[in-house]
Amino acid sequence: MVFLSANAPPGALDPAFGNGGLVTVPFTGPNDVARAVAVQTDGKYVVAGQLGTSGSTAFAVARYN
Repeated sequence: MVFLSANAPPGALDPAFGNGGLVTVPFTGPNDVARAVAVQTDGKYVVAGQLGTSGSTAFAVARYN
C-alpha cells in the first residue's frame, strides 16, 4: 500500500492534482460558479455550484477522482 501526502500550507494548490493543481471543467454557461468544495475520506473532491444564465439557474455537482 502506498500513501501519498501533500505538505503545503492551507490554500496552496496540490501540484499532483490535475494539471499543476488545477482542473477545468468545460461547463458551458458564462455564469457557472462553484459554491462549495468538500474532500471525501477517499481523497475525492466534490464540488457543488450553479449553472445558469440570466433568469434561469440549475444546481450542479461534480466529483473528481
